[in-house]
Amino acid sequence: MPELLPAERDWLARVEAGAATSRPPLPAHRLVEAVIDRHPDRPAVVTREETVTYAGLEQRANRIAAALLDAGLSPGQAVAVLADAGPWLPAAVLGLWKAGGVHLPLSPELPTDRIAFILRDAGARHLLVLPGAEVPPGLPDSLVLLHPETLTGDAVRPRSEEHSLNSSHITIS
Repeated sequence: MPELLPAERDWLARVEAGAATSRPPLPAHRLVEAVIDRHPDRPAVVTREETVTYAGLEQRANRIAAALLDAGLSPGQAVAVLADAGPWLPAAVLGLWKAGGVHLPLSPELPTDRIAFILRDAGARHLLVLPGAEVPPGLPDSLVLLHPETLTGDAVRPRSEEHSLNSSHITIS
């Protein structure tokens, strides 16, 4: 990863030296939605392949949230995300939070039996398969597989209760 540009380094130094401020007691996805509402046309995700605005990020996330809710996701349930870092990852995490899910990251590099164990141990019944990742053979047939880049339809912000205040992420090593 390249070093920071001088302007970025200066900005970071100013921010880090600033006074601590409290934030509203809201789940992370509500805080991100506030940024989206203020800056819909600003870049949210920038890669060599594409730039996604905050509005575009929300469209992706809302489609993911709707698909998870339609597939029976319950509040506080683990949602596995099979991916390396990539442009779809922020939308996947934001979308599963909007649906009330808890992020369970899975690396495509893991052996299939380890992935199966983690899914079973966390009680995950939904697997988001992001572009570039392949579903390993031998996972449970009951697992709901979603490929976010294929989702279509309305991208309406889901009306969910504030049940995401509890957990947001599971780490299993």
